[in-house]
Amino acid sequence: MTANLSSPQAHNSDETASTSILPDPTTKKLPNHATKSREEALASYKEATRNISNLVKYIGFGLMAAFYALRPEISELSSDDPIRVLHMSVGLLGASVIVFDYLHYTFSARNAYIALLNKRHGFQYNRKLISYRLGRFFYFAKQISTFLGSMVIIILIILGDLVG
Repeated sequence: MTANLSSPQAHNSDETASTSILPDPTTKKLPNHATKSREEALASYKEATRNISNLVKYIGFGLMAAFYALRPEISELSSDDPIRVLHMSVGLLGASVIVFDYLHYTFSARNAYIALLNKRHGFQYNRKLISYRLGRFFYFAKQISTFLGSMVIIILIILGDLVG
């Protein structure tokens, strides 16, 4: 059975309402299954970002631990030795991950507070605020620092095998 989507009756039929992902033009609301899909997508998104933030935090502290564990051996190298430079960058990237993670959560908390005060616009985030933009910046900056720090550790492992 094919429904005629141009007729008003088609928008109210059970068949069209259950298969359409478009909002009902008479109510401007999403069908039940689309709302559930959106809720599932939001839940999945929240879980993924939470997991990313936790993993970034663990790797950042791991980078700092690697920096301090190897510090006595590295201090014997000359200051212009590439291994020492890479080792120092591990410490710097590990510390930046931790700081960026803190700043991301600080700005995110501020944005959530401002959104809670924004009752007139449905508690929406104001994407024009500098705190919103900085929150997003630090969210990505901590991931980039984590990636770079992990790559430097891999390079140190490879070079350690070649040199040692």
